[in-house]
Amino acid sequence: MKEYEEAIQAFNKALEIDPEDENTWTKKGNAHSYLEKYEEAVEAYNKALELDPNNAAIWASKGNAYLILEMYEEANQAHQKATELDPNNANIWASKGNAYLILENYEETDQPYENATEIDPNNGSSWTSKGDTDLILEKYQEAIQAYEKTTELDPNNAGVWASKGNACLILEKI
Repeated sequence: MKEYEEAIQAFNKALEIDPEDENTWTKKGNAHSYLEKYEEAVEAYNKALELDPNNAAIWASKGNAYLILEMYEEANQAHQKATELDPNNANIWASKGNAYLILENYEETDQPYENATEIDPNNGSSWTSKGDTDLILEKYQEAIQAYEKTTELDPNNAGVWASKGNACLILEKI
């Protein structure tokens, strides 16, 4: 914790010298996020975006902060902007899917996770989220396939094995 506070002090000093450095504003936002000071993080990200409005990573970070603040519509808008700016970034697509998942907008959730897994087929977290969404949408076979992909990548993930088992049980009953 102390290091993040010191980092913010250092970033503040740097910004006194060069207030137009969007990288420093972004790093300051990240430090606030690590300290769970998400309102301050959003403020820093907003300043960074004033200086570099086409930076997808900053939009995604801002969206993630909004998610934690339970400002879901704002999170969705920030993630939408991030995916428009960088449509080939799997992490941004996964974050967008997470926002829809939290909003319980499951029909919209499936496509961002699909995009994330197509862009980065080795990201087990995206496969797990896709499986979870498919399970909610009662796409049991697709859920099983997504969980199988996760277990190929991480064979010791007990939670995913349990989710796969659950999907198999449900599929057997219908």
